Amino acid sequence: KNLSNIVWGLGKMKVKGMDRFALKAANNLTGKVEDFNPRDLSNFAWGFANIIGAKQDDSVRQLFNTIADAAQKRIEDFNAQECSKLLWAMDKVKVKHQGLLESATSKRLVEFKFDSMKEKISIEHIVAGGRNLTDGREETGATAATGGALWESSFVLADWFSRFLCRKHSQRQKLEPSMIRLPIPVKRLLEGFVLPKGSVGVEIGAGLGLASIVAKKCTKIRILATDGDLSVLSLLKRNCEINQSKVKVRKLKWGAKDVMKKLKLKDPPSIIFGSGIVYGKDKGVFRKLHQTITDLAGSETIVLLAHGQGAAPGVHDGSGFFFDTMKEEFEIYKLPFDSLHRNHRNGSNVIHLLIKKTETLATKDEKKDRSKDKKKDKKKKKEEKDVKPKRERKRKLSELCKEKDLKKKKKNKKHSKSQN
Repeated sequence: KNLSNIVWGLGKMKVKGMDRFALKAANNLTGKVEDFNPRDLSNFAWGFANIIGAKQDDSVRQLFNTIADAAQKRIEDFNAQECSKLLWAMDKVKVKHQGLLESATSKRLVEFKFDSMKEKISIEHIVAGGRNLTDGREETGATAATGGALWESSFVLADWFSRFLCRKHSQRQKLEPSMIRLPIPVKRLLEGFVLPKGSVGVEIGAGLGLASIVAKKCTKIRILATDGDLSVLSLLKRNCEINQSKVKVRKLKWGAKDVMKKLKLKDPPSIIFGSGIVYGKDKGVFRKLHQTITDLAGSETIVLLAHGQGAAPGVHDGSGFFFDTMKEEFEIYKLPFDSLHRNHRNGSNVIHLLIKKTETLATKDEKKDRSKDKKKDKKKKKEEKDVKPKRERKRKLSELCKEKDLKKKKKNKKHSKSQN
């Protein structure tokens, strides 16, 4: 563990001139590779690849083949993050291991048992996240179809729903004394919340749909699970079928126009949620995600976002580009770690609650009023423009009539004089 942490740290900091140290560390690993757990093994490989780079060396190839052999035997013990790190490292040093790749990209079925639910949830997933399904890449730069992997944050959010999302008001619970001083919106959730009957919940970037399937089990409302990747959508539909879930699956790209129409929604959803969707560094992607959430959310909408390892910089603290953008229109709260699953309270996973600011809603109403006033002013001006020519025409007509009358009178006078 200490060895992998040191190598990972040096790789993370991109310390130069550490090749000899990395190779010496590799000699220590070779004979003890079976002693390394999946996390330490993937951290070592990732750090080593960052230090060494793409050097074509027999010792490097031998090291990574040894790591890959060990990983292939225990692939079921690897989670998505660990598998992704290891495969990235293999690509970095340009070592291919067909056995590991086949094991990592095969579909597997995993069962989840939540303390607050009788039924077990079965999820079909790909540890490597669908690398075999497409050669493309996401806008974030990540391998496409990352939604095919089962990430920790989706389990954390699903577990949270199983304990705090209620079908009836009678299921609500009393807060623990340590939670009494929490902000009011957070307290309301932790007491157990019931979503309005007839409303809709929307998951964005649903991936395998674990959170949506659990949410549907815990509430009577309609749940729409959305994703933008076709290969991921097929896995999502499959998981709904396996669990006989009534979750509706929809394709949705972030940043799409008329998002309410696309999802065939008349009213804003009562809840919007997502897990592991704020990652990478692409500001354009963050803007699109912000746009989609803002377009969907109403004044009463609860927005819940869960983040695990691999989240974008600052996300766990509610900062960074994405949250700085969201803060303009939303109040942001971090749910207490005590409310998360007992195995995920160490800070590696976090859930944020977002609620639209009343000021934002007021300013939107003001903008609407201003636009209405502008339209009225335009109409008035147009009417005035129409009225002016009419008045002018009337005035000219009356003047012409007067002139004619005067001419007539003059003629009559002349005629009478001549007769006389």
